[in-house]
Amino acid sequence: EGEASVKFSIALPDGLQTKAMSQAESTDIVYYEIWNSDWSRQLYPVEEAGVQSAYASAVVDGCKATIDLKLISDQTYNFIFWAQNEACGAYDVNELQNVRIDYGVMAGQGNQDKFDAFYAVKAIAVDGPVNETITLKRPFSQLNFGASKMDSSFGPITVGATSVTVDGLAATFNTVSGAGTDAAAPVTFVANGLATDASLVTGGNSYAWVTMDYMCMMDAKSTVDVTAAIEVAGVGTVDHEIPSVPVQRNYRT
Repeated sequence: EGEASVKFSIALPDGLQTKAMSQAESTDIVYYEIWNSDWSRQLYPVEEAGVQSAYASAVVDGCKATIDLKLISDQTYNFIFWAQNEACGAYDVNELQNVRIDYGVMAGQGNQDKFDAFYAVKAIAVDGPVNETITLKRPFSQLNFGASKMDSSFGPITVGATSVTVDGLAATFNTVSGAGTDAAAPVTFVANGLATDASLVTGGNSYAWVTMDYMCMMDAKSTVDVTAAIEVAGVGTVDHEIPSVPVQRNYRT
């Protein structure tokens, strides 16, 4: 009966509002899908002649993106947005309702900001022109290890290879329900050296930032069992076993 112009301004958190450490600087694309009001039919992109059309996407620049659409008026639509680094290789976005996580890619590349991701799900009634800002949030928690001191009576402490093993993660994230599914086997995130030369500041204290990894839990708030192995020059491997670590989506631990 008529079309309406719909414009979304996509905003990513560009600071530490979510208490996560990365600045979203590596995020360069946002994917999106449009569904009808009861989630029974995907409207865009759709299959044509049995072939899935190209991803619906927009370029993210400076933590912002713009999506311009023409939609039929007097309808309610469900929108899914998912932003990430396009080349990170860790997320299957063929179905944005269920984003699959390839821990095999992430595990060998610990301490990498490129695995940061953001999402939003929103229902919008289109009964005329729409101009709305959609702020995305992180679907994962961020687990960090920090060191309170990097020197000793023997001199500076040098950290080499690090590995963090986590048990209790989900291999799929359902964006609509906000829950993880498909329990994953324990995942070991491996890296060479510190996460960054920046400081990790929490509780008013500053720590050397040793490791940083993104992970999807089964629930928004959960606990995971963590084992860390940190190589220290002149000492060897220092092991830490920490059961029942509390983690939360969109926050750092």
